[in-house]
Amino acid sequence: MLLWVSLALAYTLDDAWSATESRGLDAAMIEELYRMSATARVAAWSLLAPKFVLRGSYTRNDEEITFDPNALIPEEFASIVEPSDPLVMRKLTYLDASMSVVQPLFSPRGVATVVAAGQGSRAAAEDRDAQRSMLRAGVAGAFWGVVVAREAVEISRAAVTSAERHLELAHRQVTLGSASRQTELQAELALSRARRDLASAEEGRTIAESALRGLTGWPKDAALEASAPRALPFEGAEVAVAASLDHRPEIRAARFREAAARSGNWAQSLSWLPDIDGRFTYAWTENTSAFNDKSEFWMVVVESEWVLWDGGYRLSEQLRTGSQARLATLARRDAEADAEQDVRAAFVAAECAGAAHDAAQREVVLAEENARLADVAFDAGSITFLDLEDARLGLAAARFAELQTRAQRELAIVELLDVTGGL
Repeated sequence: MLLWVSLALAYTLDDAWSATESRGLDAAMIEELYRMSATARVAAWSLLAPKFVLRGSYTRNDEEITFDPNALIPEEFASIVEPSDPLVMRKLTYLDASMSVVQPLFSPRGVATVVAAGQGSRAAAEDRDAQRSMLRAGVAGAFWGVVVAREAVEISRAAVTSAERHLELAHRQVTLGSASRQTELQAELALSRARRDLASAEEGRTIAESALRGLTGWPKDAALEASAPRALPFEGAEVAVAASLDHRPEIRAARFREAAARSGNWAQSLSWLPDIDGRFTYAWTENTSAFNDKSEFWMVVVESEWVLWDGGYRLSEQLRTGSQARLATLARRDAEADAEQDVRAAFVAAECAGAAHDAAQREVVLAEENARLADVAFDAGSITFLDLEDARLGLAAARFAELQTRAQRELAIVELLDVTGGL
């Protein structure tokens, strides 16, 4: 039952990835950077979307303007014409309000800008995936660092115990006169080195656990469970390079940026064409007059603006965006070339790490046989107990080396997956 509980509470590398992506600050920053980049697409769509505008104003003039029709009546007719009130031509104070809906009808530059923004948003999404992949690779390094550091502490403790027993035996031999003082000094030096190695191993474990805790939020003493060994994900370097060109986020982002830069250049070229907008406006005013007593009215307007020459600004912008498009093409080619180099190097590293792990596994088999023979020899009385302890310590060291090479192999495969877009 205790074994089952301990395994159930042990964390795996997949758990570390999930914890980092759900609670880690690095993952949250990556997501926020992507959200900031994604706002450019919404801004671009605003160039084509309708706009709803409300306006209101309050006006106070210096004086009220009126027209008195009685002043036009000759004096001889004044007695027979009924006088009328003066007509207000402009009020002293009044309110105005209007509501307008503006819809772009023909905006070629806006269409091209929306296309460029969409491609830029896709590039931002690929950047987010690339950063997540790098984060996962870092978490894998921290995870295996803790696994190896903890095993190093156990090996170092066993080495200290063995060195203490050596010193005890050497002291007895010197006391009995069967060994020189030099033998005891060598045993003391060996114990000092073992204790120093243990202190260094414990420091390494503390640093490794702190790094993993900072990424995942787990307690420092959280139990870890190494996952099953991963197989090499590609049959050859050429297959890995092809997968990288198709799936690596950095390359896909560079391609989207190249397309976005070309669309931006196209948008700048289309700026030579006119823009046509449609507008509907409903207005209300208190400033009625004798000649127009309507307080509200509406209008539908189709208007166009065509700037034939702006002093050369559009020409300079075309040159700039054209240069940006060419730079984006060069950046894409550079990313593809770098990816090929990275993949080939990562594939060779994974192969070598696999070969080293295979050799370490064979060493474990040999160390196990050596420990078995030592047990037999000790039972027969042909070797001392310290010789038996050395054989057992050698087996522990071989197993530690096997764990180290396994960690190196796992991290090499993770690196290979990272540079090929499979992580």
